[in-house]
Amino acid sequence: MKSDKRCGKPKSRKSGAKQKRPRKSAETKAQSEPAAVASLDPLYDSLSEPARELFARMSFFPSGLFRGFNDLWELLGDSWEDIAEELVHHKLATYDESTDRYTMAEPVTEYVREKLDESESDGFRRRATEFWAEFVQWYDLMLDVQLAEQEEETEALKLPDDPEERQGALESLRSNSFAMIAVEEDNVIHAAEWALSAGDETGLGIVDSLEDYLDLKNRWHIKERLYRLALSRRRQLAAAQPDEYMPDVAGTLNGMGKLLKEMGKIDDAKPCFQEALRVYQNLSQSYPDVHVPDTAITLNNLGALYAQTGHPDEGLAYYKESLGIYRELFKRYPSAYTRGYLAALSGVMAVCEKLDMQERIKECRQEIAEITQAIAEDNET
Repeated sequence: MKSDKRCGKPKSRKSGAKQKRPRKSAETKAQSEPAAVASLDPLYDSLSEPARELFARMSFFPSGLFRGFNDLWELLGDSWEDIAEELVHHKLATYDESTDRYTMAEPVTEYVREKLDESESDGFRRRATEFWAEFVQWYDLMLDVQLAEQEEETEALKLPDDPEERQGALESLRSNSFAMIAVEEDNVIHAAEWALSAGDETGLGIVDSLEDYLDLKNRWHIKERLYRLALSRRRQLAAAQPDEYMPDVAGTLNGMGKLLKEMGKIDDAKPCFQEALRVYQNLSQSYPDVHVPDTAITLNNLGALYAQTGHPDEGLAYYKESLGIYRELFKRYPSAYTRGYLAALSGVMAVCEKLDMQERIKECRQEIAEITQAIAEDNET
């Protein structure tokens, strides 16, 4: 279940990029491969205390530290770039001018992870995870057109009033947001994976916020991996507090089912939808107003899955059950459930065409016409 993105803009979150300042003379020296792991102890011992601290913390940044990212000072201190130069000088890190990043080779990273455990345990990792959660939540918000255009967010963003200028500003924000997440993708994903493995719920928020970005980038395998980690954590939480967390379990199952279906993993997608359906049907007994609509959506998902994989009769049965629910919901809240109602009808029609059920197709078309007329009359009043 996707988390609510309606949050205020982080106090210090800016465009993400900043003017480069000239590197010191040490930065102009030729870069060489990081020191061999066997010789790291004397090099580490020769570092200043701030450099040791930064060296250890860099292990939590698999894609390195981006000099163009304003807000890293929140985690690493105002002078982190100067301190990073000490690591470059001792050949414990490298600086790549083309990417504007400080990085370490994997053998060095493995060594320094132990140093982070010794010096700060998981304290820094948790702070860094919270930092990336705030980061990705904000930039994910800018990828969502409808949320970004809401009045409360418009005030925070100070968008122009002119519609054309406003649209241009939103497009620029979306483009910049996409680029910022892309630049820090590996660091954000690493933080999410660590958090979920460590039982830190902050990782769930990161996974939710990454959904749109990963879809746009077609990072389906990464999304599947994160979904599975999130599902495992949500099952753990639901075992202790089922009323609070079982809806999230079902929402994650539904999302994973749709993802696996898109990836062509039909045999894996089917049990996800089926378990989500069972959960929602159970929840609907206690909270019908909230979860009966979720049940209808999941029935539609199952109808589409079966219909598209050579099982039209089973698909039709799921669609018809969903349609029955949407008919009742539409009577009570027509504007809220028009889309779902029409989706269920369209699903029934599509399957009936495969089964050559012409009479049923005519009935569906008539029902769609009636819905359209009812909506038009409601709008007039």
